Amino acid sequence: MRSALIVAAGAAPSVALIQSAVCDLVVAVDGGVGPLRSAGVPPTHLVGDMDSASPEDRAWAEEHGATVIGFPMAKDQTDLELALVAAEHAGAERLLVLGVAGGREDHSLGNWATLCSPRSATVEVRSADSTAHVVRTSLALDGQPGDMVSIVPWGGTAEVSTTGLRWPLTRAVLSPFEALGISNEFLETTAGVAVHDGVAIVVRPLD
Repeated sequence: MRSALIVAAGAAPSVALIQSAVCDLVVAVDGGVGPLRSAGVPPTHLVGDMDSASPEDRAWAEEHGATVIGFPMAKDQTDLELALVAAEHAGAERLLVLGVAGGREDHSLGNWATLCSPRSATVEVRSADSTAHVVRTSLALDGQPGDMVSIVPWGGTAEVSTTGLRWPLTRAVLSPFEALGISNEFLETTAGVAVHDGVAIVVRPLD
């Protein structure tokens, strides 16, 4: 399975987080090229309208062979949305995204909306304090008893079943206006989440 690391232009991920997440493709989303440069990880692609990428960072990416896919500032899609499309067109079946949150709140919400939109690739989002998966079918999880996991519906209700969690769900309908899926716990070293209808974000807080 071909994978793509996508670094968005939200709160800059740490050097360690970037270096631990390098994939077959590395896609910088506009200003996301800056943290990649700091980590010494050249992008294979640089995508966006280039309003937040410095000339120096863009030149560095080009010197290392990055394919630059530029767009006008007046457009209907965000830079992250265009980067996700570019990664999938390049054959990525797994998308690992950093730098989603931080900065403008409307951008953060728009990023999550984009990540949860229908697509063929799987989506994982990492930050300094959590790992999240966008789940449309099922997800297997590894952990330790007592580890926390939350299940949040996105874009409407989600019908969800779980295994291996302290408070089991059996075709439970999670509402976007309630917090039923927050703060569940592992009972064993493995757990599972099945989404029968809708979309859910499964979040693993990090200690």
